Amino acid sequence: GGLVGNAPGLFGLHEIRTFFPEGKAANVRVMSIGTMTIGATIRGNAPLDQGFLRWKGGLFNLVISAQASSVNYMLRQSLGEDYFLIDDEATPDQSKDVKDLDIVTPASTNTLRDRAMHAAQRSLGDPRFQAFREHIAMKPVFYHGPNRNCEE
Repeated sequence: GGLVGNAPGLFGLHEIRTFFPEGKAANVRVMSIGTMTIGATIRGNAPLDQGFLRWKGGLFNLVISAQASSVNYMLRQSLGEDYFLIDDEATPDQSKDVKDLDIVTPASTNTLRDRAMHAAQRSLGDPRFQAFREHIAMKPVFYHGPNRNCEE
């Protein structure tokens, strides 16, 4: 996560495609769990040359929103049905409640809880989510350390 890997699914896909042993097939699915997209935008006629003081946090929110949106688009294009995003967009009124998550209020807590429940219900009812629900991971292989369970 963070500034560069705000939506890190694309980094994971890159790692598999770059470092997975050549000649081995990899069945890759990516499930991304978002953080309730506020969907920062700017009006088409708004001046972009506002300077740091007039942009305030708006520029940061715009960049983060654009980065997450583009990563989700690229993962959908690359993986198709093997990519699943669990997220929910806040309505304009709700985005006022959660804009400053450093300030915990009953309104922000209720909005986050309600939107999370909505996203979970929508995802659990989506047929594309079935493959993720039924997946059983293989036993991990550790080559080093106290959990080593494989001879090289």
